[in-house]
Parts: sequence; structure tokens; C-alpha cells
Amino acid sequence: RYANDILELQPDPENDGMYDAWTITVDGEVDNPFTMSLSEMLETFPVETRNMAFECEINPMGGPLIANSTMTGIPLSAIIEYAQPRVTNGTLDIWDYDTPMQWIEDYDAYLMLELDGIPITYEQGYPVMYATAMGGAFMNQKQVSHITVTDRDFEVPAYYLGVRTDDGVYANNPNCGIFNLREGQIFNLGEEIELTGYAHAMCLNITAVELSFDRGATWITMPVEDAD
Repeated sequence: RYANDILELQPDPENDGMYDAWTITVDGEVDNPFTMSLSEMLETFPVETRNMAFECEINPMGGPLIANSTMTGIPLSAIIEYAQPRVTNGTLDIWDYDTPMQWIEDYDAYLMLELDGIPITYEQGYPVMYATAMGGAFMNQKQVSHITVTDRDFEVPAYYLGVRTDDGVYANNPNCGIFNLREGQIFNLGEEIELTGYAHAMCLNITAVELSFDRGATWITMPVEDAD
């Protein structure tokens, strides 16, 4: 934030030399540990662009801290395969948060370089950020420089999948919101209403969205196909 707001620095990977200077080390339980600059990684590994959901782990039901964005990055699966891991069910130590190795197969995970077509900002972790398509966005790690493959077992903490209430149910997973209407808005009888919104369940797929217009007495079900 200091670089963004005080120094007013703008990432410029084509001219600032950051991709040449920034290195990432992959080590631990691997047969091919290595250290590469980002420039070398871009020459070695594929780069993918895809839509990805980003949701704050504390986003309330219908809250604004969620969006679909276009992410460009290096698939973590390709990086780990290159390192030749000696374990298949271990845990990746990426800065302060652990990620089960199985997750990079089950859910997409990337070293993200661009968001919505432009380099990520310093506040977002320029030059590179670990980003995963499951769980809350707090799992995404800024300024990644070290990934360690371990043989540790991993037990998923409850907060990886949302916020739980005192009685043990998730308060925000699944999360659904309508964002083109306002609370208390009144419509004329017979007026056609178009609803636009989102539904997200972190590591689970959405299969349907149900709406009620009579305080839950009856529901309209709209199937959702090919969600991830």
C-alpha cells in the first residue's frame, strides 16, 4: 500500500526489471529443487488466462466482497510437476498458509501475474501472487518467493471454507447475492424484473439457485450447469 498510495509506483514489468530480479525457490520433498526468476519461469512453464472467483472469507451473505475476475498466471500444477515431488498427498508450504497438494489437482491454483488484463498492483503483491479458486481469498499469498513441498498431513481448518456460527453451520457458504436491486425496492404489478447476481460455495459447485417471493412459502428453482 505504501508503494501504491505514497510512492505512487505503477508496476511496469516490461521496463522495471522486476521479473528478472524476482526469484522463486521450490524445494523440500522433491527430486528437482530449483530457483528461477519470474522471467525464466515464463519461458519454462505455460501461462493461462481464465475467470476466477475471489471472495473474502468474511464476506456476509449478499455482501460486496466477492467478484469474478480474469486472472493470468502460471499453473502451480506445472511448477510442482517440474520439481518432481517425492510425495503425492503432502502439503505445500506457501508463506504462512498450507495447501494440500491434492488441491492443486482438484482446484485451480496459479502464480498470478495479471488481474483483469493488467499487472497486479503492489498492494496485491506485485510481481507475483499465489491465487487459488477455492476457499476464501485470504489463502492467496502476496509476493511469493518460496514454495516448500512437505510430507505433512493436512486437516482442513473450518475457516478455510467460510465463517461458522456458534452452532457449527456456515454463515456464508454457500453465498448468494442479487446486486442490481436494492432492499425495499417496489415494482409495479406485472412489471418484468431481471435479476442479476452471483452464487459461490468456495470448494463446492453450485447446482441450483432458488428464489422465493413470498417469504419462503414457495420457491422457484433455477438449475445451474457447468459451474466450477
